[in-house]
Amino acid sequence: ALILTAGFAAATHTVYWLFRYMLAGRKDNRFDQLPRRLATLFRNFLGQARTIREPAGAIHFFVFWGFIVLQFETVEYIIQAFFPHFHWANFIGLGAASGVMFIQDVAGSLVLVAIALLAVRRFGIRPRHSVQTWDTAVYEILLVALMVTKFVANAGHIATAVDPASLGWDRQFTPVASFVSSFLYGGPYQGAGAPGYTGTLVVLAYLGHLTTVVLLANLAPVGKHFHLITALPNVFFRKFEPQGALYPVDLEDENAESFGAGKIEDLSWKQLLDAYTCTKCGRCEHYCPAYNTGKSLNPMQIIDKVNKHLREKGAKVIRDGQPDEYPPLAGGIISAEELWACTTCGACVSNCPVFIEHVDTIVDMRRYLALTEADFPAELGPFFRNIENSSNPWGLSRGKRGDWRQGLEFEIPLLSECDTPPEYLFFIGCAGSFDDRQKKVTSAMARLLNAAGISYAILGKEEGCTGDPARRL
Repeated sequence: ALILTAGFAAATHTVYWLFRYMLAGRKDNRFDQLPRRLATLFRNFLGQARTIREPAGAIHFFVFWGFIVLQFETVEYIIQAFFPHFHWANFIGLGAASGVMFIQDVAGSLVLVAIALLAVRRFGIRPRHSVQTWDTAVYEILLVALMVTKFVANAGHIATAVDPASLGWDRQFTPVASFVSSFLYGGPYQGAGAPGYTGTLVVLAYLGHLTTVVLLANLAPVGKHFHLITALPNVFFRKFEPQGALYPVDLEDENAESFGAGKIEDLSWKQLLDAYTCTKCGRCEHYCPAYNTGKSLNPMQIIDKVNKHLREKGAKVIRDGQPDEYPPLAGGIISAEELWACTTCGACVSNCPVFIEHVDTIVDMRRYLALTEADFPAELGPFFRNIENSSNPWGLSRGKRGDWRQGLEFEIPLLSECDTPPEYLFFIGCAGSFDDRQKKVTSAMARLLNAAGISYAILGKEEGCTGDPARRL
């Protein structure tokens, strides 16, 4: 009881401060669309829909559900540390308890097999994008210890029991534990005839199981396995807006000292939760076109750097009250070269099993570099000047915005020349007005509108750039 109390108190203290650091981030309303959020929780957290897209994800599926199922028995062990005579069978009956024990017996076996397969993959096959950390091996060893101590303890209970009624479940529903009982203790239902070391071994297994639980609880927050706690809320608070939608910035705010995310606290609390939740599975880097073509960008490392910086700065500045003497996040902790290498294609976001939003974090830091520090690649200088002077990225004359109409077999009116306002305004955009390939799309759209008899007009040379290309950089 003392070990459990001290261990869980230490783990709770660590988790409390980590969430305090996270809440220092920018506000972000993620409490809308609750039915949709609950649905995605069932599909993508409980159902592991994104995880099982790849073969290794199926193995993780069994570890995930096996771990959840076994908590039923672990909770019983924890309660017994304070109330020794507690048994679930006293509340749910012998039949139900036997069914639960069967599920847990099978689940424990599957978890051991799954961990063995994951170990072979991680430390034997070693896929290129798979990242191995110290806590991966330690956590897998502890999970094995959790399963082994469970089987040893249950096998001892079977050996010392007189009959199923005294056991609390029928041994036929625990084939693995019964096998271990025959192997370690000479067979089931021996009562007082069980080997003398049985009681000692059961106590050691029981203490070992609870000690392992405490170690798992305290190791999880300090490594990548913190996702055991943060994955559920991170999936629940996922982004439902279109992937390209960006957080709006008020450029006319006279009180703003900077724009974008220059410091860790300029990121939203959800972006900081993302940093805690990264599992280091490597899928984001595996699908990233910039990373795979030799650029300096690695989406997983971006999130990992945010995570490490948040933990270090949070501990010293927020918890200990020390002055903030850290370099900026954008351009300091994370280099400008890494940030500008991102194409914002969203492949990382689409393939992340825990719905981390890499692109939004990268774009927020690039905003800081561009708007506050004027730190951007030299190639973007003409791009920005063209938008400012000619209202398009190529610096072409605004008078040519309507030239795409040449060759059409019908006239398209300009809004400025309409005596009667049209029903619709057809906004063309820069690419649709100037890019040779996109002009064909614009012409095809105009033909469809004309064939449908829709009343519309265009702005022509009065149309300007929306600024979205610059906004996305």
